[in-house]
Amino acid sequence: MTSTPSLTLNSPHLGFGTPTRYTSKLIPFKRQNHCPICGSNDGRCSKGGDIILCLTETYDVGIINGYKFRKLSKDSNWGIWAPHTGDDNYNSINWQARKAIRDQQAKEERRQRIAKELPVGQRDYLYRQLLSDLSLCSMDRGDMGRRGMSQAEIDGFDAVSVGQFQRVKDLSPDLPGVLPGGILNSQGGYLWPLYDVHDQIVALQLRKRNVHEDNRYIWLSSSTRRNPNGNGPHVHGEIPLAIYKSFGPYSRIALVEGTGVKPYLLSQRLQLPTIGAAGGLWASSPDTLRETLTVLSKDAEQSPIITLYPDAGAVRNLNVFRQYQRVIRLLEEWGYIVEVAWWGQTYKENSCDIDELTPVELAQIVFKPTWFFNSLGLEYELGQLFLKLNGLSDQATTVINKRYIELSDLGTIDPGSVVAIASMCGTGKTEMLKSLVSQVKGQVIMPGYRNNLLFNTEDRFTEKDDAGNTLYKLIHLFRLNKEYQGNISMGFRSERSILLCFDSLLKIELDDIEPDSCIILDEADAALFHVLSGQTLGDRQNQILEHFHAIANRVLETRGNIILLEDSLSQIPIDYIKGITGGKYNTKIVVNEYKPDDNFPTKVFSGQTSQFLERILNAVACDERFIVVATSQEFLEKLERMIADMNPEFAKGILRHDRKTSERTENKIFQANPTEFVKEYQPTALFLSPTAESGVSIDEPRLIPYFSRVFCYASSNHARSVYQQLWRYRAKVTREIYVTRKAHIPDIPSIKSVEQVIMLQSKYGQDVAASIDLEQQLIHDQSPETAQQLAALKAYQQNPNNCHNVSFARYQTRSIASLLALRESLTLLLADHGHPIEMEELSERNADIVESFSKVRKQMEVETAVMLGTADGERFTVEQAIRVMGSSSATYKDTLDAKKVLLQDELPGVDLTDEFIHQVCVEHRGRLKSATKLHWMSYHPEVAEELDRRNFMKQLNSQFVLTHRLTNNRIQVQLLRDLGVFDLVDTYNVTSADYEAYDKALEKGRQVQRQRQSLRLEAKGLAGQIREVIQEQKAIQAKLTALGRKAHPRKAKLKGELEQLEQQKQALKYQKQGLVEAIEQQSQAFTQARYEQVEARMRMEIMVMTEGDQRLEDIKVKALEYRYQIYRHFRNVISDGQSAVAIVNKLIKRVAHELVKVGSEESVSLYVIRYSGNEVYKDQMLKAFQAKWDQRLEKNRPVCELCNKDSDLITETEKRSDIDEFDGGNDQEIGQLKVGNDGIEGGSEVILGVN
Repeated sequence: MTSTPSLTLNSPHLGFGTPTRYTSKLIPFKRQNHCPICGSNDGRCSKGGDIILCLTETYDVGIINGYKFRKLSKDSNWGIWAPHTGDDNYNSINWQARKAIRDQQAKEERRQRIAKELPVGQRDYLYRQLLSDLSLCSMDRGDMGRRGMSQAEIDGFDAVSVGQFQRVKDLSPDLPGVLPGGILNSQGGYLWPLYDVHDQIVALQLRKRNVHEDNRYIWLSSSTRRNPNGNGPHVHGEIPLAIYKSFGPYSRIALVEGTGVKPYLLSQRLQLPTIGAAGGLWASSPDTLRETLTVLSKDAEQSPIITLYPDAGAVRNLNVFRQYQRVIRLLEEWGYIVEVAWWGQTYKENSCDIDELTPVELAQIVFKPTWFFNSLGLEYELGQLFLKLNGLSDQATTVINKRYIELSDLGTIDPGSVVAIASMCGTGKTEMLKSLVSQVKGQVIMPGYRNNLLFNTEDRFTEKDDAGNTLYKLIHLFRLNKEYQGNISMGFRSERSILLCFDSLLKIELDDIEPDSCIILDEADAALFHVLSGQTLGDRQNQILEHFHAIANRVLETRGNIILLEDSLSQIPIDYIKGITGGKYNTKIVVNEYKPDDNFPTKVFSGQTSQFLERILNAVACDERFIVVATSQEFLEKLERMIADMNPEFAKGILRHDRKTSERTENKIFQANPTEFVKEYQPTALFLSPTAESGVSIDEPRLIPYFSRVFCYASSNHARSVYQQLWRYRAKVTREIYVTRKAHIPDIPSIKSVEQVIMLQSKYGQDVAASIDLEQQLIHDQSPETAQQLAALKAYQQNPNNCHNVSFARYQTRSIASLLALRESLTLLLADHGHPIEMEELSERNADIVESFSKVRKQMEVETAVMLGTADGERFTVEQAIRVMGSSSATYKDTLDAKKVLLQDELPGVDLTDEFIHQVCVEHRGRLKSATKLHWMSYHPEVAEELDRRNFMKQLNSQFVLTHRLTNNRIQVQLLRDLGVFDLVDTYNVTSADYEAYDKALEKGRQVQRQRQSLRLEAKGLAGQIREVIQEQKAIQAKLTALGRKAHPRKAKLKGELEQLEQQKQALKYQKQGLVEAIEQQSQAFTQARYEQVEARMRMEIMVMTEGDQRLEDIKVKALEYRYQIYRHFRNVISDGQSAVAIVNKLIKRVAHELVKVGSEESVSLYVIRYSGNEVYKDQMLKAFQAKWDQRLEKNRPVCELCNKDSDLITETEKRSDIDEFDGGNDQEIGQLKVGNDGIEGGSEVILGVN
């Protein structure tokens, strides 16, 4: 366990603010005292004076709560943070000078410490003398036996028992562990020697008896409080490492945490040389480690692979995990190949350390690349970040624990206050809300983010009077508009309530709001993220946010209230409301901690998707009734088609509810009353996409449910949304959840904190303004309008982090963390709600299901292209199409027609054939079109600059700038030009005919390979049958032997059976031999196909840029030089530690999707090959983009009078929020519309309505 040090802060050389310091003992952050850097209160972080030692944030991620990162502590465990004075130059200069002085002081102290050390040879001699005088007692021998050590292993370990302050003779007082007076600085326990690579004993460690696990192991040292000048265990100034050699050939060198039994047993049982380190601190002894590896490598069979054997749960202990990361980086810098031994030891609770594995389990160990191990730690870290952002930091005003919440539980609601209510699903929030609405003296305003949810709310608040008339306690905007013939102002004043989407918030006039009114935000988290991300708000987002700001302040100023409701309420919406209202109003937080004892059990799967699909198909085969919820509509449609091929009768009874099917009659009945629909129609299965996320609830008796279980496929949504989907069915049946693990992707961005995202967001805005030289343009253009815009720009530059940007950054951080670590964040959410959880990794791949799924996908892509090609491109104007794409109530046919209109407008003069649409818009989710648009802008950087300028100017016309709405076309084009990527793309060209020949050769090879594999499987089956026949023969022969030599009536029959089996065996062998010959023929055909592939590739003149090629070297150097800019402006292209070749490969695919790398990213060469053969389509699009821009120059842009949105599609390029880059799923929080379900989107493609 790492001890908490004390710091002397009176040195003038530390560089933290002013030189005046004082001595202070570090005080750990506990209970209500939270670390201002990471927010923890578990005692890991400490404070001494103005300095913070943070164990979580050990990198410079910007200014956090007024503190700036300075450096790592000497042991690299803590990040040292000090107050940020704002004078960066002063701090930087002083810091460097003071650091140099401190480094010199540390170097001198280390020299003096080394000078005092006893020479290694003498130390070895004295330690051997000490050990020879001691022996191992039966108590300690029994303890080793309980750890699974055999007697031979115990004897070979060389451990000895000692008592407290054991007396010794004839030992030098300079020997570590010996105190003045001839006693050992020991406690009761046993000692063992630590050998260096030269077989010399350099130190001893002690395992204490009857002591808590966290403080059981100590070094034998002479340095104590009374003997401060005594020698510690250091050798040449470094902590010793424990080296255990093996006695056989080896090609691996093992690294394992600890210095005693664990590394010793690893070396014995796996016959590998093993290097142990206390606390995993190999990197803290770099000289010792490097010398050890150099010596051990000389005796290896080949260049050894350095293999880490992490303890169980190491990836979930950030302190230990970071030590593993340090040594991995160090070893890779030295040029070693590093792998991680893996036996599923993610969790400490259900797995073992390496020394606890059985021989069978040891044989099953697999070896993983380091990125896999790093991703597990990142997944845990992101899960903790999600958990932090998903909870409350303000203390609850009222805490209750009730099955059903009531209005009286809220206590007195003060006029002019905010009330935030957190209570899980099914606890009566709706009934409580009815009571609240009935007591509001003024009007009720209930904005939301989905009309379906608002319509359901209207239904729930509808009653009948005695005469049978319908009474609306809350009335929807659409009904209000109809009944009052478009006079919404009159209707609002008369009905005294309104339900509407944030998109329509401008319909409410401030003067119509009466005193004592109430704003209700149900599902407040999702609703506020919707308005902050601007998913369907377009260019009206700033105006709508300003209007919401005004409405909120008007309500509170006139003694009204704002009510926030959420199943799992976080701090983000509370802080946002505080931000827009100036924090002037009291906030009451009511938390209902009730969790049902019988919450539905869950099984969480990850790994092979095909094995999860197999579970669903097995349920179909067993004629089960079940529900499937998924974050992807496309997944549900594929699954439905697969079931239809397998069991048509079962498929007839499936109700699939998504954007494509929501307008069907049966779906409308289901949406109106899901529970009654299930009772009346009795479907075989329900398939529910996020369309049914809100407002759908199927209530059934918990004892005898209709559906036996709920399957969930979670790939692209955040954990909160997935959890909401799981609750659509209220019965207590098992939820089987498959979760994709995006944190396992090697090249993902490392998001560590909200502050880091805010910092990146701020720099992004500054970069965009500088790239278009906006300030100088505004200064040059002397007009009243530009003067106002210049003032707005300077205000933004001084404070880019307004409450809107900060709140969006917090939502964005939570979304990214949840998406990349979906399994971790979802399990945390399930555990927090009291659900029992089982976890399982699916490792079996079902090739048949994979092939079937792929076949259905291709079929759906073709159908989608045909439907879009035959859509009505004249049905809407461009302005109307934009509105349709931004409408959550639009049907699937509406969106197809709107897409056709927008596509025609975006690509004037292009013949939109089915083949063109399939290749350009559908296949690869439209990345070819978006890449070609970026390519076109590379020829016209002035266009990219003009588009960015217009976009920024729109933001300056409002009261604040939303950073995530700024476009960065000019920066992307300039970065790609500076790197030389466009030159690479433009230089090499392969014709479609060449590609077609190469593609045919590839396909021929695949067919031969599939046939050969099929024959091999058939031969394998015959071999199994032959083995079964042989076993039967052996059984009959045994019976004959048992009968002996005498005549017996059964002998003849048994011999006849034996002869039949022999004939059967020979027939099987002949059949197998035929298959073997066929396999050999297919192998020869495969070899021939490979030759044809090589010849086709040679004809294509593939460009191979080797390590020595200066052009590649220039690109690689620049890629690393511009790494940080690339990270900010190509969000999903680069991450920490990524190679230059990998960066360039991704940028090539981003610029021109028809160029793709051949080979592995680890290779030093860059292979470029044209693979799509779409040169004609690309040329058509380049001409169309130019024609569109020419039209734009010839006439003023038409403006939609309804939404004030430009109809020019080019101006909308790259307007999507930054986190859209991470996934294209149906994510409410990520900011993606449901228009992506048909696969017509991707990358930076124009999808109007998102922004």
